[in-house]
Amino acid sequence: TGFKEDLRDKILGTNSHIVVTDRTQDNIKDYREILRKVLKVPHVVAATPFIYRQVLLSSENNVHGVVLRGIDPATEGTVTDIRKNMFEGSIDNLSKQVDSKDEGVTPTPGIIIGRELAGRLGAFLGDRINVISPVGNTMGPMGIVPKIRHFTVVGIFDSGMYEYDSSLAYVSIKSAQDFFNLGDEVTGVEVKVDDIFIADQVAHEIEKGLDIRYWA
Repeated sequence: TGFKEDLRDKILGTNSHIVVTDRTQDNIKDYREILRKVLKVPHVVAATPFIYRQVLLSSENNVHGVVLRGIDPATEGTVTDIRKNMFEGSIDNLSKQVDSKDEGVTPTPGIIIGRELAGRLGAFLGDRINVISPVGNTMGPMGIVPKIRHFTVVGIFDSGMYEYDSSLAYVSIKSAQDFFNLGDEVTGVEVKVDDIFIADQVAHEIEKGLDIRYWA
């Protein structure tokens, strides 16, 4: 009845076909060189870097744990369906410092959250929410203090998959690098191929062209 294809398309609309990461789970410094090599592999149609971290989001109404993904707004839409899934707002606003709808508030980086997550947090377009990293970098009298930064909701997406819409948020790669003190490093590279049924073969070809420390 098409249910299998619909479910598959929704999952692959949020996740890439192939992911390239460091085998030791370290961050990747030479990701631009990896992108250059990956894009030359046959059947690869697009690739983009990403950052992946677990954080807490808090609003005036609630607190919720989510996966925060740092993305390149210019190229993420070539690998996933984030642009097509936008319910409100625009992915392009992730690259800007955004004015909150509250007057007198300093502009903040943008964040995109799922429709279900927005309902849980009671957050709407233009609202300011807090991103809290449990891994802080400041020592207080009780130990390491969690890092907190304000973001403004610039978009709400609806993928049609509750698991994603309730537990996923996006910021720009630059915002994620600044927040997590990563410098010019990323978690990995997302890859899209022209035929999902040969993704494992393409992944093998990608690995052959990269350093042994990388896994596709």
